Parts: sequence; structure tokens; C-alpha cells
Amino acid sequence: MKYRNPENAAQNWSGRNNRPAWFVEALKNQGMTADSLLIAGPADKNVSQGASWGVQHRPAP
Repeated sequence: MKYRNPENAAQNWSGRNNRPAWFVEALKNQGMTADSLLIAGPADKNVSQGASWGVQHRPAP
């Protein structure tokens, strides 16, 4: 899960497919940003460290 409804913690959204109604409403009517709805956790840690999966790094010639 990537995003959580601030009014109902049981509602989450992975960030894939269509945006749920609570997400759209929070952006439009409540003036929130997508970043403010992010769930902090281990997945964010990998992103902040710049993990790149499936990419082979070769030394410069």
C-alpha cells in the first residue's frame, strides 16, 4: 500500500489503477497533496536510497 485515507486508516490505495473516491476528494476538496497521503514505511526507504533493481552497473572505461 502506498497511500492511506486520513479519515479512515482501513482504506488504502497502492497507487495503481484508478484513484479511489476518497483520494480524489482529499486532493480536490480538502486541499491535500498526494505526498501528504503517502504511507511512510520500508518501501519508501528503498526509494530514498536510490535502489535500482535489474540494472547492471559497469565501471567507467
